[in-house]
Amino acid sequence: MAEDVWIALVKGLLNFGRDRALDLILESFQDTLTLVHTLRNSVSDQNTKEALQALEIAINKLTAEGQAIINACQPNFQSAADGAAAGAADLATDPFTLAAAGRAANDLGTILIAWDAALVKVAEAASHKAEAANFDVSVYDTILAIDAPYKAPFANLGAGIGGTLDAIASELLGQDGATQKLGEAIKVDRPNQQLTMSLVTVGEQTPILTFPGFSLVDSELSAFLNYKNPASIGILFKTKLKVDLRSDTLLQTLISGDAPSSDTDYTTFALDSTTGLSFGDGGAQSLMLPGRFSFPGIELRGLVINRPDADSNDPSDQIAIKATLAGSLSVAGFVVDGAGVAIRYRPNAGAGQLPFDFAPRLPDAAGVSLDVGVAKGGGYVYRKGSEYGGVLDLQLLSIGVTVVCIINTDPFSMVVMISVRFFPKIELSFGFTLNGLGGILALERRVNSDALNQGSPPTPWRQRLQFSTRWATSSWLRRATSSPVRSHCWVGVRRPGS
Repeated sequence: MAEDVWIALVKGLLNFGRDRALDLILESFQDTLTLVHTLRNSVSDQNTKEALQALEIAINKLTAEGQAIINACQPNFQSAADGAAAGAADLATDPFTLAAAGRAANDLGTILIAWDAALVKVAEAASHKAEAANFDVSVYDTILAIDAPYKAPFANLGAGIGGTLDAIASELLGQDGATQKLGEAIKVDRPNQQLTMSLVTVGEQTPILTFPGFSLVDSELSAFLNYKNPASIGILFKTKLKVDLRSDTLLQTLISGDAPSSDTDYTTFALDSTTGLSFGDGGAQSLMLPGRFSFPGIELRGLVINRPDADSNDPSDQIAIKATLAGSLSVAGFVVDGAGVAIRYRPNAGAGQLPFDFAPRLPDAAGVSLDVGVAKGGGYVYRKGSEYGGVLDLQLLSIGVTVVCIINTDPFSMVVMISVRFFPKIELSFGFTLNGLGGILALERRVNSDALNQGSPPTPWRQRLQFSTRWATSSWLRRATSSPVRSHCWVGVRRPGS
């Protein structure tokens, strides 16, 4: 089973975070003396610097005070080492899953929780918090506010480190060198046990210049690590979307070229070690967007962003932004469902490639209604995975014609149903009338007599154009001809209503 590209991206974030945590251990958390020395070099307040220097001397001389802080911090160093070892094992899980990502995030959180705990112990010792008469609260508070050791592993990163973040920020925000900005952008919220960084671009950004039909407005890209158990690591992308609804030749015919793009309020894309890829603030896999579109004769009935499900036309590594449009053209009305933008992530983008690909998304279905006097009716066509189908329902003066067709491409099969109805009925002799004729032609399918005898559901073309019932007739025909079967052909004729 291929690894989910979004979970692979989470794994990349976890690897990057673990590498920075290992740098933190190497630079400041190998032992108590290294920790205190690092804190002393990270503070500018002279009173606090002198208090930490005195504690450093006590540790070097192994005085009672020095030995006490060594013994107090030793479990924290061991906890950090255990977290690093467990993280390596969890990141090596194959296949890598969200469950493994959650464990690896907790391992990363273990390292930072241990560092925080040791920091508090050093602050208490250096400020003499246990001695009420000698307690220096300013020293205590100043040490707890030190964040330079957290930022140091993110500063002056070598070339190629954090390349994925650089590529994403460049494409989505138009900002280069995002990794080099981490040391300055990262914020430490120790009470809430969170590390965050944020990059913001004001104005409109077009990720793919060759596809101007999709742009991002006033965007913010954030990375975070919540290390309070259960821990999580991830990225948030918050933006306003502008989508050109004229995504294919059909819609370009229906919608004038001077029609505006549909735009939305702020939309959040989230990717983390807890839920994987989701949308909005509630971790949803599908989200209705508050889209706006105003153009005479065209109505935007819905705009949704989602990940594909098992029955979708989209691959699993794709995000779809889909619209349902309705409108009228002279004597014809139309509905188009599923047109929009397809977003795909390339986990291993090569030189010159962008991490995200944005392209027009073909509609899932389209319907039309017609009223030209001598002909009234409508029809629709749809695609669903490897299945294509459609319905045509017309009344030509006193004759009604309905055609339903379903074609499967994998494996191949086809079924066509045709019915003709007469208005009024044709009088025959001996009290008989001819109301209509119908027939079914099927290739690589077998008949299901029980479903066939139930008759076609009464689904008028106007209902089909609403798309809530667009599958009714084709679903009945699919059941009536049962599952595809190789090397099978049959033809049947039946009288409508029998």
